[in-house]
Amino acid sequence: MAETKPFYNVGVVRNAQGEALIVKRQNEDHVGGPLHVVWTFPSGRKTNGHTPAEIEQRQPEIERAQNVEAGILAETGYRIKADRQISLRVHPDFGEVTSYHLCHLEEEQQVPVFTKPERILEIKWVKPEELKNYFTTNFDLNIQRELGLIV
Repeated sequence: MAETKPFYNVGVVRNAQGEALIVKRQNEDHVGGPLHVVWTFPSGRKTNGHTPAEIEQRQPEIERAQNVEAGILAETGYRIKADRQISLRVHPDFGEVTSYHLCHLEEEQQVPVFTKPERILEIKWVKPEELKNYFTTNFDLNIQRELGLIV
């Protein structure tokens, strides 16, 4: 039996200016240690562990897209639409199964029902070429291609 991992749906959201939405998140250390702060793309809800193959079978792409749309609204207050999955991988730094979705804004303004979770410290729009200044973990090559950072 294959080992299962925590599963996250992550959104790569672009605005009309081509900027990407990122959040400064306070995460628990994966070995039960102290909290640490990381910049990342916003994400949908974490679900129980599955392997990437099981995710493909059990959770259709439309369901993963709906999860990321609801999660990003809750984390950032932005209404987005997930267009398509960019990548599905086991994150090399954390060992978590992660599905990345290309998303677009449905509304430019944050909605008033926005309730920022306590672990989201900041929300920011940045130019894609600036992402390397924020991310301290492995940056998926498919996302870099999608954002025009590599060919």
